[in-house]
Amino acid sequence: MDLWLKLLYKLKEIWASLFSSVEVEKAPLFVAAVFKNEAPFLKEWLDFHLAQGVQQFYLADNFSDDHYAKVLEPYLKSGQVYLHKTRSGAMNTRLQAQELNRLLKVIALAEGKHVWVAVIDIDEFLFNPAGEKARALLSRFKGQNIAAVFVNWLMFGTSNLAQLDAEKPMLSQLTWRAHASLGEHKMGKPILYLANSFGFLEGPHLPFRRGASKVVYANGKEYSPKDPQIQHEVLRLNHYWYRSEEYYNTEKREKRRAFGDRRSGKREQDHIKACNYEQDFSIQKLLKT
Repeated sequence: MDLWLKLLYKLKEIWASLFSSVEVEKAPLFVAAVFKNEAPFLKEWLDFHLAQGVQQFYLADNFSDDHYAKVLEPYLKSGQVYLHKTRSGAMNTRLQAQELNRLLKVIALAEGKHVWVAVIDIDEFLFNPAGEKARALLSRFKGQNIAAVFVNWLMFGTSNLAQLDAEKPMLSQLTWRAHASLGEHKMGKPILYLANSFGFLEGPHLPFRRGASKVVYANGKEYSPKDPQIQHEVLRLNHYWYRSEEYYNTEKREKRRAFGDRRSGKREQDHIKACNYEQDFSIQKLLKT
C-alpha cells in the first residue's frame, strides 16, 4: 500500500470512528458478491449457502459473457437473488471495493442496516464444520458491539484434476487442501453487521468500523490486522482458488492479472502443491446430513 493510499485509509478510519456504533440485533443473513463468468459454479454455490441460512444474494455481474443469466433466472424469479451490472467491465481491488459498496447501499435501502452481509466470492463456501447453520451462529453476537465477523480461508488445490467433471458437483471432486497452518489462512473475508460498518476502500477483506465496534472471529476472539490468527473451528471459508488445472490456466490466471497477481511459474507450482497437501471431507459430511 503506497503512502497516499495509507493516508486515505487512515483518514477514512478516523472518520468512521466518529460515528456511534450500535448493539447487534437478531438479524437475517445476506451475501454480497461481484462475479465474472461463473455460470458453471453459480447454482452449487447458491444452493449451498441457502442451506446455510442465507436469505438473499446481492450480486454484481462484471460483464460476464457466459450463460450466467440462464442459471440465475429461477433465483431471480423467486426473489432469492438481486442482480445488477458493474459500472464497467474493468476490475481491480479499488473497483471491486466500489462495486461492493454499491451493493451494500442497495442492501441497506432494501433491508435496513440491522443485517449480516457475508462478503464472499463464488469460489468461497462459508460453513460451520459441526453442521450448525451460519445464520444461527451469528445470533450469538446479539447485544454485542460488532462491526464484522472475520472468517479465515481454508485453501483448496486442484486435487490433481486436469479438469472437473461437469456432471458432478464441484465440492464432491475437490477434496485436497493445504495444511491448516498455511500462512495464507490468516486471510479471509468478513461477515459485516451493516449498521456498524462503512464498506471498503481496497478489496473485500476488512471494512471500516463505526465508532467503538470491533471485528471478531466466530469464536468471539477479537481480530487484529497486526496479529492475525488462524481460526477454523466455528466458521471457515473453504476457498477453491484453483478448481481444476484447466480452470486455473484458462480462467483464473486471467482474472488474477486484473488484480496485479503475476506469480512466477515455480512459485505457482509450489503453491498448488501446498494446496494439495491433505484431504478434507468436512464439507462433504455436511452435505450428507
